[in-house]
Order: sequence, then structure tokens, then C-alpha cells
Amino acid sequence: MVLNAGIIGCGYVAKKYHIPILKNHPKVRVEVVCDKNKTNLSRTGKKFNIENLSTNVEGVFDNFNLDIACICTPAQYHYEHSKIAIENGVSVLVEKPITTNLEQANNLKKIIEENDSSFCAVHNRKFSRGYSKAYDLYKKGRIGELRQINKYIVVDKNRDRVLTNSSHWSHNLRAGKWEAMLPHHIYIPYQFVDGLTLESVSTEDIYDEQSILPSDVVNITLASKGCKLNISMSVGETKSKGFYVHGTKETVSASRSTCKYIDGPAYRQPIETAKELGFKIAVRANRKYIHPRKRGHEILINKYIDYLLGKSDTCPVGWDEAYNVMELTSKISDEISDQAK
Repeated sequence: MVLNAGIIGCGYVAKKYHIPILKNHPKVRVEVVCDKNKTNLSRTGKKFNIENLSTNVEGVFDNFNLDIACICTPAQYHYEHSKIAIENGVSVLVEKPITTNLEQANNLKKIIEENDSSFCAVHNRKFSRGYSKAYDLYKKGRIGELRQINKYIVVDKNRDRVLTNSSHWSHNLRAGKWEAMLPHHIYIPYQFVDGLTLESVSTEDIYDEQSILPSDVVNITLASKGCKLNISMSVGETKSKGFYVHGTKETVSASRSTCKYIDGPAYRQPIETAKELGFKIAVRANRKYIHPRKRGHEILINKYIDYLLGKSDTCPVGWDEAYNVMELTSKISDEISDQAK
């Protein structure tokens, strides 16, 4: 069995991840790509040797027999395009955020239930090697009971590809780039804890010049059963990021490609050898390991294809996770927007 796929939206994420991953999958045929920008659509078709091109989303589902639709349009269109696909009996793989407000998310849930359709959100980074290893250590009891999870990112205000592009779709969201980033910062720790609730959101402006963002700094605290999740997002002169899981036994630092124990200010011995982890390159005197880039998008998409083909019983990102992440994103974004007024 080969699945027919349609790509809705030919922007950055579609061309970098969805189309090449699906084109290389032996059980998938990319049947059609759709984008309202004719020039971009034509270039995408030529680049990936895709014959069927469309500028009309409804026409895609009227004219092609699809099994899966990848919704890669700007977030403002995720609800509309997911709805069209589901009502046409097509399984959906949608980029984050799944919708831009809770009313849309609640409506989408009803549509999915009414049509008995398959739905998966692209929470790709949780499948990256470093974050997956951190979660594996937690499940094995190596970290102990969770006490605190810290996730922070500083974006370079002069070089970030979104901040330097005034026409980027995320600037039309109520919390701008912060709202577009939030799902990543929530769904990565989401797998470690249950029942996250929002405790506080605070914002601050640290630069005098006018910013395209609603605030320069956002600090968020969420809680779950004795564990605090602290998220910090800010702009700066350089970029930086980190993810730390603090337990009663160990503290672990992770990124998309690495995972390591931390004991006070110094790194301990590596968690496992490079060979055991399957890593290709060892640097920094055998203390940090870089994975040969099999990115989260590829792992997630392959898992979802296996699920649709009946090779797996579990959808890689189920509705409950997708909805809960969207709910928290919406509440936090409202707070950021209100404080910016």
C-alpha cells in the first residue's frame, strides 16, 4: 500500500522537511502541492519534480484522492485547512500551533470525532535524539522525582530570520513570534509531567527601540504535581538556549542533538559511550556527543506514516497532547498580549 500525500502550503517548513521526507519514503507518493503564490508553487514543483500543482485548497481535495494532507500554511489557516481535509476523509498532519484559539480547537475536535479521522500535530523536537534520551533517563528512574524543569531561549534581535522579516506570518499572531515558539517550549517538557497548569506570566521591555515583538522578555511558570516548569523567552545581542531537568537524583541538560548529566558547575562523565548512543562524532574530549542529523520532523513523520499504514497502534502526537499544548499556548499568549497593551 502506498499513501497519496498532499502538501498544503509551500513555505520554509514544507520545502525543508515535509516534501523531501515524504518524497524519500517508499510508502508515500507526493501527489500534489498547493500554494496561493503561483511563483513559489511553480518553483517548488520544479525543485521536487512534482507535476500536480494547485492554488486552491478545496480543489486539491475535489480533484485528488489523498490519504494524508500536510498542513504547512501559516498558523492562521491551520484550522480552516485541517477542517477541509478532515471533512474530505483525509488524515491530517498539521504544523504547530494546531489552531490560533481555543474556539477553533474545540470545533476541530468535534469535526475529527464526527468524521472518525486521524489527526497528528507536528511536535517534532520531542523526537530529537537529545530530548528523547533525557526522557528515557527519566522513565528509567535515573533522574529521580522531578522537581523543576527550566527551558530558556534568547533570540538574536539582529539576525533571527523571523524578527528580521517584517512580513513573516507570526507577526500577525497576538503574541507574535513568542506565540509561534510557545508550543515547542511546552510540548518538550509536556512528556515528562502530567496536568500542567498556568501559574504566572510576566513580561518586560529591556530595549528602548521599537520592537516587532509585544515584549522583549517573557517569563512563564507552570506547575504539575510537585514540579515547576519555568520558561523564559527573550531577545538579545546573541542567541542562546537551554533545557534542564532537575530531579531528586540527577540534573540533566538536553538539546536536540545532545544529552548530558550536570553535577554542580562541571559536567560528569558521559551518560553512555558514543557507540552505545549511536552517535557519529565525539568532540570536547569525549564529553559531548553530536548525533548525525536525523531530525525530529523525519522521525515524527515516519512514525505517523507507520501509524496510518497499521504498523503502529499509537499516533506519535495524539489529540490530548495537541489540545493541551494549544490550550496553554492560547492562555499564555493572551497574557502576553494583555500585558503589552
